[in-house]
Amino acid sequence: MVKIKICGIKNEIEAKSVCECEYNGKKVDFIGLIFAPSKRQVDLLMAAKISKIAHKNAIKIAGVFDSVENAKNIAKLGFLDAIQIYEKLDNKILLNAKNASIWQVFSVDVGCKALAKINGDYDMALFDCKGAKLGGNGVSFDWEILRDVKLPFGIAGGLDENNFQKALKFKPTLLDFNSRLEDENGQKIQDKIIKILKILHNFKAY
Repeated sequence: MVKIKICGIKNEIEAKSVCECEYNGKKVDFIGLIFAPSKRQVDLLMAAKISKIAHKNAIKIAGVFDSVENAKNIAKLGFLDAIQIYEKLDNKILLNAKNASIWQVFSVDVGCKALAKINGDYDMALFDCKGAKLGGNGVSFDWEILRDVKLPFGIAGGLDENNFQKALKFKPTLLDFNSRLEDENGQKIQDKIIKILKILHNFKAY
């Protein structure tokens, strides 16, 4: 079953709201915390509070980073279950990430028709649509270019409760949702998350 990540969680109230989302016993798998410059960036104190809430609900924490150095410094604190890194990582042992899995981000142009050779030392490739901001741009690329990808991969960028089923046919390991699940105040909408969980439960082809 594909894993679901809700990214860009900013505070305890939003974290609790996401953790409450459930359908037939299924919750989201990951909450994403952004440590890179962003309107959704969290500091270490808030990250620790959100992580405690998530782990209490058996939901894992993925940290989003724009640099290996920043990821390394926070990984050693031990509350991350996954490290999502935008800077190219040559050797994941450099992160000293304990038991955290490493997700290498590959930014894909909207009009990209073919992927360059994908290589590196990581546990999963995460294909995100290239945009002005690090995540949360609300735009997607042509998922058809992922059809021949053989390694474990995730999809990010422009996913919402109405279009993610189209991404499932490419058999991703993870789907990463962010801005298109937010209301006008930037808070994640429970009904949208629950709809995703319900559709996944009833999606027989995956």
